[in-house]
Amino acid sequence: MMSGWQKVAAGILLLGALAAGIGIYVNTRGHSIPDGYALETLNGETAYLAQYRGTPLVVNFWATWCPPCRREIPLLNKLQTEHQDLRVVGIAVEEPEPVRQLAAEMAFSYPVLIGEQAAIDLAERLGIEFVGLPYTVLIDARGRVLEIHTGELKPEHLEHVLGLLLP
Repeated sequence: MMSGWQKVAAGILLLGALAAGIGIYVNTRGHSIPDGYALETLNGETAYLAQYRGTPLVVNFWATWCPPCRREIPLLNKLQTEHQDLRVVGIAVEEPEPVRQLAAEMAFSYPVLIGEQAAIDLAERLGIEFVGLPYTVLIDARGRVLEIHTGELKPEHLEHVLGLLLP
């Protein structure tokens, strides 16, 4: 029997799966990084997305139970490793323990923040009109949302991402 949170998660996964096959870009100009929205780090400390202002960001919302999300991790690791002039930030939309377990198995080259409802609220403030995982928000160094990609990021999307974020 599924709990309430698991039913919501299953719905999110279904919506994400529908979009994942094609990858949808949504223009969300006018949105920016909001203050507040405390999230947890893998070490249990408090962090805020706003602390990364000043650097172009690739903010990836994901979950451990989402297969396309897990497939993106190596690509995001490579992106962060090869482009030190931007910052990849992963935001896991679930409880901390499964995220910590996965992090122990996989090496993340970028910070991972964890939140349940706070992560969903943050996504809405960034301009996500529906919540389907995975989705990636491209944010310029001033903290302005340039675009949202709904669905799995694939290698062929990286040229577009880099073209928006790095002049």
